Amino acid sequence: MLASQPPEHSGGLGTDVLLELGARVGLVSEQLVIAVGKGRSEPRVLEADARCREQDPQGTPAALLGGEPVDPGVPYDDQAMAMLHS
Repeated sequence: MLASQPPEHSGGLGTDVLLELGARVGLVSEQLVIAVGKGRSEPRVLEADARCREQDPQGTPAALLGGEPVDPGVPYDDQAMAMLHS
């Protein structure tokens, strides 16, 4: 699923894509097809997405230090990370 993930905030994967990806790994049960088709998990996913956006409005990747957001480039910069730890 991650390899097929669309750009952030673009609406996500459609039902047909979810079912195709599931089928590739053997997830083809009738119950799953019905649940995906009816969007049974959609409210839970939207709620989780809203919490993530609230906690991390910058998107991924995200890092917190002492509960405060860290600039997204810092975790990839050894010198900047070293300064955070000093």
